[in-house]
Formats: sequence, structure tokens, C-alpha cells
Amino acid sequence: MTSLINNPLFSGISAEVLSDDLKDVNYHTKVYRKGDILARQGDICNRLVILTKGSVRGEMIDDSGRLIKVEDITAPRAIAPLFLFGNENRYPVEVTANEATEVIEIPKTSVLMYLPTMPILFQTNSSSCLLKRSDKS
Repeated sequence: MTSLINNPLFSGISAEVLSDDLKDVNYHTKVYRKGDILARQGDICNRLVILTKGSVRGEMIDDSGRLIKVEDITAPRAIAPLFLFGNENRYPVEVTANEATEVIEIPKTSVLMYLPTMPILFQTNSSSCLLKRSDKS
């Protein structure tokens, strides 16, 4: 869990508090190789995916069939957190590993159960991250 301390969602929360708070949360880690696809454009976004190592790129196919690179995301950021709770909760892009990448995946149901018990700092950080992200759109 110490790799999450650097994620903006958990900024200011000590490793001890984070470890204690997450002990009952259902999550798992996954490792991807360069070129592996983490999510396809149009897949349902039903989990919070936080990069703990490496980077990914978001690409989409435009109306003319061209592949367009939208963004590079590096650890320790989360992938498309806005879409986890949005009305249209499908990945807008295909997410591909740029290099060896490790992630922590927390199912949406676990995130929803965790939010009420999490320190107010997490709730503030998550709102702030979502607002900053939507401002860039």
C-alpha cells in the first residue's frame, strides 16, 4: 500500500492510516507488459485503476478511422476516475501499457463501501482530482 501514498487521491494520508483503512477493502494488483491492453474503448469502467509503476497511453479511433493518441498517464495517477462514477461509465479510449506497468484495481463496489469510512482527506482529494481533471476537458 505504500505505493498509493504518492497518488493524489491519498495525498496527506499517512501510510499507517491508509494501510489500516484499506485492510478490509477488496483489491488486487496486476502486472502488464509493454503493449498489453488494460481497457478497450467502450468497456465498462467498473473499477478504480491506479498505476503504481510504469505508464499507459489513451488512444481512440476517430470517425474517419484514424488512431489518435489522447494522453499519457504515469504512475501514481489513476486511469479515468471520472468515468467510474459518471452516467456514461465506459472508457472513452483504449488504454495500453507503454512499458512494464503495475496497477492496483479496486472494484467500484469496494470504492463505494470504502468512501464513507475513509478519512475526509481522501474524499476531499478525490473531489479535487475529479474537478482538476474535468477542468482540463
